[in-house]
Order: sequence, then C-alpha cells, then structure tokens
Amino acid sequence: MNNMNNYEQTLKFPSAEDIELLHQRSRKEFEDSICHNREAPAKFLKAWLQGVKVIGWEFFQYNSPLNNSSAPPVKSIEDVTNKWQVCPNSEYIIGNIGVIPNYHAILLASMCSFYNSNWGGELMRSVGINGLADISARLDTHDSKIIAELLINYNGW
Repeated sequence: MNNMNNYEQTLKFPSAEDIELLHQRSRKEFEDSICHNREAPAKFLKAWLQGVKVIGWEFFQYNSPLNNSSAPPVKSIEDVTNKWQVCPNSEYIIGNIGVIPNYHAILLASMCSFYNSNWGGELMRSVGINGLADISARLDTHDSKIIAELLINYNGW
C-alpha cells in the first residue's frame, strides 16, 4: 500500500491551466507551420537564384522540364518564377565542376543535392563534402546563408 501512495504522490495530472497552455502552444506551432509552408517556396526560390548568381548561369538550364508543364520556359533569370524553370544542367556540371573554385564547387554540389539527393550527394563527396559540418566549415558566411535558406525552406523538388 505504501508503494501505491508513493506512486500516486509522484503522478501529477496536468491542471486545466496547463492543458490550456499546451493547447495554445500547439495551435501557435500549427499556425506558424502553415505560414512557413505558405512562404517557403518563394524563399527557397530567392535563395536558389542567389546561388545561381554566385556560381554562374551556365551551370543551370533556363527552361521547363517535360515533367512539369506548369512552369513556362524562360529566357533569363529575371523571368524565373518557379524552381522548375532553373534546374541544374547536369551534363555541364559533371564536365566542369572540377575546374571552378572549390568554394563554388561546394555551393554548387550542395545546391544540386536539393534537386536530386543521390546525384547531389555524389557531387558533394567528389568535392570533399561528407556532411553539413564540412559545408559550414568551407563556405563563407554569404554562401552558408544561401544553403541555410534552402535547407529551411526546402519543400521538395
């Protein structure tokens, strides 16, 4: 009987106030998540285009892939409204990633991992990146912020 009393004494049921606070916190987190998911595609695209400008236009294709006809073809980066309109140019990247400065290669490979994780992962390993710590240690603050924004706002490709 003594053991049962000890158990009952340590077991504390939440008060009505605790339940209300938990409900409010859950609701706020849910609302924040909805807001984030609404804004994420535009923020991702903005960061993506910053990366494109740093690395160079030639590493990307300005068109609409066949698997996403909702994105009209574009002639310049200023016309881009959708990530599908500015995808990595895999053939050009594979042939040229070894001749660009290493910090650009790291940024490019990291960006490609958002487009295709398997291929991007191979590119990352080919430039000496094995994980996030390597990216952080080898990119400057500006380029690290690009990757951070892509990571935070990634909603699939």
